[in-house]
Amino acid sequence: MAYYGEVWQAFPDAIFGFDHVIVQGSEAACMFSMTGTQKSALR
Repeated sequence: MAYYGEVWQAFPDAIFGFDHVIVQGSEAACMFSMTGTQKSALR
């Protein structure tokens, strides 16, 4: 979960859009896009 904290720090105005979502039984997968202004380095 540390990765997502770094994403939010680097892109504080990030907006995520889910382009495709597939659910089969108890499993799910998605394809998403993100837009935002990079304010700091993403490590």
